[in-house]
Amino acid sequence: MKMIYVKWFDHSGMSSWTDVERAKKLRLIENETVGFLLDEDADRIVLATTFSRATDTDDRDRVENVEVIAKKLITETKELTFLFPEMLVNGKIKVGRALPESPGSKNST
Repeated sequence: MKMIYVKWFDHSGMSSWTDVERAKKLRLIENETVGFLLDEDADRIVLATTFSRATDTDDRDRVENVEVIAKKLITETKELTFLFPEMLVNGKIKVGRALPESPGSKNST
């Protein structure tokens, strides 16, 4: 599963009374999102920021924090690579493994 970075614009607005000149100054909001690419078609991409693989006790992959972003709003995308290649097996994340220790951490030797 790919991890991607997406720069995109979102709507903005106000829910209270304001004068016309202030309302005319409202702009789109630029966002940056990083997530697992779950699906993509001609109109949108679907990302999740958290992904959990199926286990012995739960036979379905699960996701959390899902975003659907319209492609018309996207200005940039980049596929991301992992900092720790040893975490990958055949292009997939190893499950149930600890992250490599960083120098100076309390558990490093």
